[in-house]
Amino acid sequence: MIRPERIQLNPAHAIDNQIGGKLAGTTYVGQLLEIQVDTAIAPLRVVQLSGQAIGGEELTLGWNASDCVVIPADVNKP
Repeated sequence: MIRPERIQLNPAHAIDNQIGGKLAGTTYVGQLLEIQVDTAIAPLRVVQLSGQAIGGEELTLGWNASDCVVIPADVNKP
């Protein structure tokens, strides 16, 4: 799991993980902008301050390994 606010749009520096995607939609939520991006693995949601630029329809998403948490598929089984 990756928290949406930890995903960076078009990262300008070296980052552990990257994936390309296409802008699917945006929603303003107060001072925040929720950005929906279609990627090859799944749709991802990015949250950033609404004054920041998105950068076009074709986007690169990036995040650091320390920002990820792996949740086992059988987490609810005894």
